[in-house]
Amino acid sequence: MAFVETLIFGTPVGSPGSAPEILGRSNGINQDLAEEIVRLCTGWGQPPSGENPRPVFMSFPLKSRSSRASSGANVVIKVEAGTHLSFQAVVIAGSDYAAFGYNPFALAEAGAFPAWDPMAITGRRTLNPNSGPLLVNPPPSSEDVGLIDEALHQILASHKLYLPIEQASDDSDRCLALLLEVIPEALKKQLRFASFAPSPANNYHLAATTTEGCEFSGWKRLMMTLVGGALSENLEKYVKKVRDCLAFGDVGVLWAENRQLTLGAKPKDPGNTAIPRSRTASVNQVIPAAATTVASSGPKSHPQVGLSSPRSTIREKSPREVPQLAHLRGGRRQLSGAVVALLVLVLTVGGGWTYLEFFHGGGILWQNLISWHWFAGDQTETRVASLLEVPNVGAVYNKQVTRIHLGGMILGLNSETDQRRGLVQLKSEAAVPLLQQVDLFLELAAGGIRQGKRPDRESERLRSLTVQGQGLAVELDRLELAWHSLSLAVNWRDLGSLSDSAVFARRDSLQKVSAASLRVAAGDMKFGHRRKRLLYSLEQTKGMRQLLSLFQANQWSDQWGKQLYGAAEAVSPSASPMTRAYRNSAFSLVRLKNAEHLPAFEAGAFADQVKKGIWLCPEVADILPGLRKQVGKFGHNDAPPLLAGTLALYKILEDPEPTVGDLAVGNIAMEQMHDNAAVRFDPAAYENYLQRLRYQALQECVRMGKSCSALGDEDALANLESFAQIKSQGLNGDEWAAWSDQQNDPFLKRWAHYETGRVQQILQAKMYEFDGIWQVVWTQVEQLRVLASQGEDWSAKWVSLDKELNAGLAAGKALAGQGAFVSRRIEDLQNLRGSLDKSRPLDLGAVTVRLDQDRLKNPVEVFFEFRILPQGRIQRSQPFTIGPAAPAGSGWVGTVVLDRKSNLACWAGFQGSVRMVNGGRKLLTVDYPSLGDGVGPGALIRPRSVPGGSLSIKTGDSWWRDLQLPDQSDGAGAS
Repeated sequence: MAFVETLIFGTPVGSPGSAPEILGRSNGINQDLAEEIVRLCTGWGQPPSGENPRPVFMSFPLKSRSSRASSGANVVIKVEAGTHLSFQAVVIAGSDYAAFGYNPFALAEAGAFPAWDPMAITGRRTLNPNSGPLLVNPPPSSEDVGLIDEALHQILASHKLYLPIEQASDDSDRCLALLLEVIPEALKKQLRFASFAPSPANNYHLAATTTEGCEFSGWKRLMMTLVGGALSENLEKYVKKVRDCLAFGDVGVLWAENRQLTLGAKPKDPGNTAIPRSRTASVNQVIPAAATTVASSGPKSHPQVGLSSPRSTIREKSPREVPQLAHLRGGRRQLSGAVVALLVLVLTVGGGWTYLEFFHGGGILWQNLISWHWFAGDQTETRVASLLEVPNVGAVYNKQVTRIHLGGMILGLNSETDQRRGLVQLKSEAAVPLLQQVDLFLELAAGGIRQGKRPDRESERLRSLTVQGQGLAVELDRLELAWHSLSLAVNWRDLGSLSDSAVFARRDSLQKVSAASLRVAAGDMKFGHRRKRLLYSLEQTKGMRQLLSLFQANQWSDQWGKQLYGAAEAVSPSASPMTRAYRNSAFSLVRLKNAEHLPAFEAGAFADQVKKGIWLCPEVADILPGLRKQVGKFGHNDAPPLLAGTLALYKILEDPEPTVGDLAVGNIAMEQMHDNAAVRFDPAAYENYLQRLRYQALQECVRMGKSCSALGDEDALANLESFAQIKSQGLNGDEWAAWSDQQNDPFLKRWAHYETGRVQQILQAKMYEFDGIWQVVWTQVEQLRVLASQGEDWSAKWVSLDKELNAGLAAGKALAGQGAFVSRRIEDLQNLRGSLDKSRPLDLGAVTVRLDQDRLKNPVEVFFEFRILPQGRIQRSQPFTIGPAAPAGSGWVGTVVLDRKSNLACWAGFQGSVRMVNGGRKLLTVDYPSLGDGVGPGALIRPRSVPGGSLSIKTGDSWWRDLQLPDQSDGAGAS
């Protein structure tokens, strides 16, 4: 049960000229409360002209206190602006008002405002609050999304929202009542509200403010043009939930949540989001444009349950349908007596019908005649808040050409004067405002994409801007045609009603036959380069909106990628930072999506290991750094969900091990992986990777002995064990193909199919490798034979052949069992290996020894001993003398004839030493590594230096000539 006190303020009945006063109040309203309420009533202002049958509701928290509401109270005021202005105020304790949801419409529905009777007010009254939130009629629906959620976002961000309207209506009251239902209680407690207010003097937080020519049908478009401030995470989630609830037509589920929601700090300077009525607006302002009038369904006291009439149907006009500008609406034009007499005569005499036919068929359009303001009266036009105004050049032109036609019909009127006057009027009433709006469009278009937190709203803003820019372009063309028509007395009577395409076609024709006329028109009306800049900016705006829309697409396709790339190309690289972030991210994203649909990317999910950097193919890995850089240029949480989801997913795919562990222990569910925005957009691209994560997590569960129920059933586990066992066996391609045909699990079937192809590819690659080595080996065999026949040192060629032969034998081993053809080739290589490794006699003719000077003091007698490494017998030469070398002091030299033979294989080394005959002291030892180690017999004839001296050995050529190499077996030639 709620208790209320009442105060009535207004003009006494029967005293229309007297000042308003307190006409009655209940006992609980003290003087301080009364004075504060009166200030709020007078702050409402004077009602606009015309009938105001609809009551207005205001609501304020009161600063003054009463004995019955010492903890704080609110006042709800009903304003009646009919035959006389009156205010009926109800004071209610804050705790009681909470039961009504701090909603003045709910309080009114409960009977807070009985019939007007100031004398009947005595004491406080009781009210029964409704249970649950207030229902509005028609009920909330998806049609309210886009207005209610945007308005909620604005008031949560700035704590103030003014909505322009000429007169309150069923629709505006319903919208405000619904908005009050979703505003968090923490804000409603202090909310200063008016369903309609001629003056902002009461410093409202939420109000529909008097604005000439504006109506409810423009509120949604207005919301789309405002840039909302940032909200905390919990408020963003709340706005999203409101949007979802509206879509399902049920805001009742929000009742408990908005009572507990906290708002955080209030902005220091929330400002006023009301839109000033100005011809020149900044980028963040909106100029009202003309629109149709919405018929009201009749006066209603408030949007309570059970409204008998449905909400009025609303249809917003496109910019091309907008009537002429408000400043073109003059007062009633007065005709001279002579003109009136002539018209009366024409319409009444027996020949009047002939004149009417003349009017309709040749002189003036009859329908234009009866639509003149001075003939049919001033037709009041309404305006709706929008991005721009699109001046109706056709209406201005029609007025001028009609006057010219009429002047040509009436004797005594100067048609040439009317012609000049028509051009002047065209410039002042059409060209000037049109060019102003073109300049404003260029300014708004140059601002680009303003924010990324609400791409749906930003897309709608750019859509509106594009549509209105197209309207401006058409009117600019129509203006050129109008100038040509009036200046050359063509006086086209259909120009004002031509469709957009017809205007373009006529201008195109005129351009071909009289381009000079269009140039003069542009110069006379001060076009400058506006038309060119307008068309360029229009394409830019279309590209920006398309960018936003494509980033919100639900499904990938090749066509989507082409459209996104084209939209990004259409946007200037020098656009605003947010626009560039969208543009450059689009290029990187298209490249990434193209790479994701390459076979190499799909194969990454079947990599042998689960380690950092292994899964991603090089094409994708090269693109990701650039994409991250571009997405980083968005503000915090401003990046489109598709981009944010893509980077989040690739963070997992680049290093999958942590996620595998989280899936195994239940820290992450597979449903969360599938809910990623990038996965939802293109599920086929990532299906293998998600299933591979699941597969690895199942393996991890088995390893830890944990339950796998969250990742799959018993069949899934059985398939896993079977696949792991098969994979460890190293099947060939045919075996993998057979297993794939028997598998039911789609992912494992794809994996087995991949393994089939992979094994076959590996085998094919090995065959190509083996064949290539085979060709090189036998080519080098022929070269080696030539060198051997000439007795030349073939050690370098032997080393090269040995390397190729070893590679061929290794490749052949990997192909064992691949048929007789491969087996014969492997046998040929093995025979060649034996021939190359065979020992042959080496002729040792003589050896020259050179010792460093410090090795001896006097000439000595020595002998040379040598052996084949590693196990050869030591052989010794005859003693010989080592004496001083020339020039003196440069060392000691001696030579001895060996005339020996020793069997030497290519893999054997050689060691020579010099010892003193007297005492056997070793003066020098030199090792010659084997030919297989890169030295061999070819180095014996060249001096080989070591610390202490060097050796030079003279050999014969028989070791080189005696090399015998086998031929290829029959049928083993090149394939």
